[in-house]
Amino acid sequence: FMHEKMGLTHTDLKPENIASLEFGLEGSMINNRLFFDLSLYSIKTTDQIYDVPVPASTGYSTFRENIGEMSNKGVEFLVGGIPVKTDNFSWQVSANFAKNNNELVELIEDLESHQLNTTNSGNVVIQATVGGGYGDIYGTVPRTNDAGQIVVDANGRPQASADKEYLGNSQPDWTGGLTNQFTYKDFSL
Repeated sequence: FMHEKMGLTHTDLKPENIASLEFGLEGSMINNRLFFDLSLYSIKTTDQIYDVPVPASTGYSTFRENIGEMSNKGVEFLVGGIPVKTDNFSWQVSANFAKNNNELVELIEDLESHQLNTTNSGNVVIQATVGGGYGDIYGTVPRTNDAGQIVVDANGRPQASADKEYLGNSQPDWTGGLTNQFTYKDFSL
């Protein structure tokens, strides 16, 4: 029944496809005491395989199918050096930075978002949204009147908005780090 209703059988599943393009530049100078590494990338994932929720009346909770296309574009940069180097001791320090822009380009027909997680109350949902990103957070916010004041009930509790609004994304805007490596003879920390 489910296969007929959805128009798919498991033999209709296509393999997930990932196409990527990356450009990089790396270099070192001053006898390798100063170094850097820069990468720019673009990754397109198509025919992603997900277990999509279906109505309970079908007798199933989910159905596995190819659901869409995801785009990731970003940059990674590392710079470092060896400020101290003797016969028995060296100190290497490096810093890295990465930024990734993620977009859900399309989902299967009639599906604008795919829920990834939710709170028990259902007030906050993490989802992938077409035109948005993987990990978009939607939730209720306090309802306001025309003057911008929060509407409260008889007990003074704020009333929630009727529709969920975009609150942000669970993916970090950027990541980075600092690494120090100390070496004394055959020991490293």
